[in-house]
Amino acid sequence: MVTDKQTRADRSGGAVISAQERYVPLWRAFRYLLSVLPTAVVFALLVVLFWWGHHHRWTMPRWAQIVGQEEAQTDDWCAEHGVPESVCVECQPEQFPPPPSFGWCSEHGIPDCPLEHPEVAQLATVTPPTDRERARVRRALELKERPVNHPECQLRRRRLQFASQEAFARSGIELAVVQRGPVVEALEASGEVTYDPTRVTRVAARTPATVRHVYRSLGDQVARGEILALLDAAEVGRSKAELVQALVQVQLRKAQLERLRSTPTLSTKQQLQEAEAALHEAQARVLLAQQSLINLGLVVPQELLQDRSPDAVMALLKLAGLPPALASSLDPRTISTNLLPVAAPIEGTIIAREISQGETVESTRTLFVVADTSHMWLNLNVRAEDAADVHIGQRVFFRPDGSKEEFTGTLFWIDTSLDEKTRTLKVRAQLDNRHGCLRDHMFGQGRILLRHDENATLVPNEAVHWEGCCFVVFVRDRDWESLHGARVFHVRKVRPGAVSGPRREIIAGLLPGEVVAARGSTILLAQLLRHKMGAG
Repeated sequence: MVTDKQTRADRSGGAVISAQERYVPLWRAFRYLLSVLPTAVVFALLVVLFWWGHHHRWTMPRWAQIVGQEEAQTDDWCAEHGVPESVCVECQPEQFPPPPSFGWCSEHGIPDCPLEHPEVAQLATVTPPTDRERARVRRALELKERPVNHPECQLRRRRLQFASQEAFARSGIELAVVQRGPVVEALEASGEVTYDPTRVTRVAARTPATVRHVYRSLGDQVARGEILALLDAAEVGRSKAELVQALVQVQLRKAQLERLRSTPTLSTKQQLQEAEAALHEAQARVLLAQQSLINLGLVVPQELLQDRSPDAVMALLKLAGLPPALASSLDPRTISTNLLPVAAPIEGTIIAREISQGETVESTRTLFVVADTSHMWLNLNVRAEDAADVHIGQRVFFRPDGSKEEFTGTLFWIDTSLDEKTRTLKVRAQLDNRHGCLRDHMFGQGRILLRHDENATLVPNEAVHWEGCCFVVFVRDRDWESLHGARVFHVRKVRPGAVSGPRREIIAGLLPGEVVAARGSTILLAQLLRHKMGAG
């Protein structure tokens, strides 16, 4: 059986060609074009870029283009500085002479120092700095190491010029006036609050005893001499009895001596001497018994014991050391001669109580701990590199963690060695805590005040730049706003000081009233560095 397909194949020479096989060469050609298309596009872009660079001479944007001023295609144009050549301060120094140069000021570490030569300041009217101002600057420089400038750098002679006021406006640079203001320079250090150990006392029983009453508890405020507890001690009763016995012996010896002295014919000299010695011995026993009571915390004045009967003395000694109000509150039937009151030695707060009513305590046991919290210690950890700036008597500010309140104190102790583990210097200040807000073991951040100047010279932080060897500020020319004035910024070397929020102190290099470039002044710095590298 012969099909039509075989017949067509026979007619075409015997080969059968399907429709799918017929389009394979076209598909392969299309895939090849897709694979080489990206390479062709990149090559075409490179060709366009090469053509554009060749026709534009591969040049960087000029100064006028940076600050927004298009180059004027005129004959009166300085291509190097991007301003009309007729007003170019660099090309026309005889028409626009540079400010006078006075060389390096070794005292303040800057060239052309306005403090020594106020005429360099870009001000219409210059007021010479006073001796008080010079002394303030000197103290600021001597306080600690300040950033230094290179004395051989000549960039201060550069003047950066805009073609017009409109070109300056398009640059986006903001101006700021040099002002006076307060500045605080301090060292930051972490700290911990503790009790002042010289204001902490531990109250102990002076002899073994039994706790009879406890009148004060933890956290109570107590006055000096206030009774905290009442003990029952056998040693107290024994000492009181010895005192009474010694007083009775004194009275007997006195009577015997008086009897011998009243009858001189019946007494010999030896008898008088023996009677006097016996009296002195009895008086010594009185003093010994009194001292025993004093050692137990009971003071019995000698005048209260004179000319009293033994019963009266015993009644007096029974309530020795007890305030009248406390004595009247006790049951007379239970009052013992063994009572020993425990009194607070200082005014303060009970921060520990270690006794309970009815228990027996030894003489070595602490019963109460009383602390005067009106003043607390602050221990600060100062970095080793800041140790040279710390001195006794400096003012200290402390803010506890999580608190908005700040406490003040005075530095009174500096350790003689660094901590072996943290490599920090421990210093200590005393804080006023009369309001009772500080707590033992409270952590926070401390500041050691190095300097507080109410009349420091301040500029915005953005105005100060480091150009590689010196700190510079761009100062607007005093004739900027005049009709024929050039739109010029002068490069001024400065000695920066402390940072106070958004502003920075200028110790030397600027005078109040001068106008400087602030935000956006990095454009001027970029142009200055181009000149420093020799770029046109």
